[in-house]
Amino acid sequence: LEPLLNADNSPAFTDEVKRRVPLAKDIANKLRPAEFDGRSAEQLSRALQRLVVRSLEVMPFEDYKRVVKNLGWLTEKDEKRRTAAVTDMGTLVAEREAARPVFTDPDGFLETLLQAEILTEEEAEIAKRAQIEAGDETLTSVIDRVLRLPAERRRRLAEAKLQEVQPVLDQGIKAHALFEYNVNYVIGGGKEIVIVDEFTGRTMPGRRFSEGLHEALEAKHGLEVQIESQTVATITIQNYFRLYNKISGLTGTAKTEETEFAKTYRMEVVTVPTNRPIRRKDAPDVVYKTAEAKLRAVTFDILEHHCAGQPVLVGTRSVEMSERMAHRLHANALQTLVLSHLIKDKLWNDKAFPAADKEQLLTFVRQPLLNLNPVQIRGLAK
Repeated sequence: LEPLLNADNSPAFTDEVKRRVPLAKDIANKLRPAEFDGRSAEQLSRALQRLVVRSLEVMPFEDYKRVVKNLGWLTEKDEKRRTAAVTDMGTLVAEREAARPVFTDPDGFLETLLQAEILTEEEAEIAKRAQIEAGDETLTSVIDRVLRLPAERRRRLAEAKLQEVQPVLDQGIKAHALFEYNVNYVIGGGKEIVIVDEFTGRTMPGRRFSEGLHEALEAKHGLEVQIESQTVATITIQNYFRLYNKISGLTGTAKTEETEFAKTYRMEVVTVPTNRPIRRKDAPDVVYKTAEAKLRAVTFDILEHHCAGQPVLVGTRSVEMSERMAHRLHANALQTLVLSHLIKDKLWNDKAFPAADKEQLLTFVRQPLLNLNPVQIRGLAK
């Protein structure tokens, strides 16, 4: 028995106890029946191993004798030699136990955490070693110190790292999910991302999206990712102009912003008279309840001036609105408007209009406007 109990062979002794534990009735009888209920074979094996290992670490000499006896390791026929062997073994065990601190968990707190799967086997071993090294420190404080606090630090470090990479992740998602190729941007020359103005539809070479979005788009299309430009300093337009000792300017819209010029720049706005009398006529504002009603009114106004031979320039703020207006001003759409507008106002409401002229006018109106010459269009307008 003596070779089995030295420091080098102590793991083998523990493993042998684990293997033969079903034979050790003294240990098996100490297990509560509730610990076996509803458990699989693997769970039972782990529970038995934990109990045995825990028992071996704090087992007094008499318990060692009973375990060794029940495991069948005492085979000496001579009672005196067997007793001497057990006594020698007990001496070695006692010396070993006295030379090292003992793990104590009288309330079974660690076992409860293991059964509830709050701690893993590896974490339990760490807690045991830490409690043995700490001496008088309680198991609860040991678990808090060696397990919870490091986990909390790792969580805080992970959150701090996430805060650093979160903007990059956001821009990557935005580049892949929200920005469309040939809508929000194009690839110029096959090697660089060129921004498309959302209002005019024109490209803006030389400009870049900020906060890593441009770089994310370059990575999305496998282009060379340029170094992100860094903003060294910023200044507002107002503060920039205030750096000049003298400021002056000429614009047609300064009078409406007279209050801002006086407040920001302490400048006076002077209206310069025109060289000739103003021929422009300012019509009152017209407000519509819906966008559809407004577009319909704009289309009628364009049609009226177009049929009178006046050139009309239509300005919109976005490509989408330009497409909507172009669809309304298509020849077929204009023909429908001519039919609904002119027939109602010029034909059916004018009783003095000759019937022959009505029929002739209808003949012209039914034709696509692309087939009508300017003279015919002006005739329809009149």
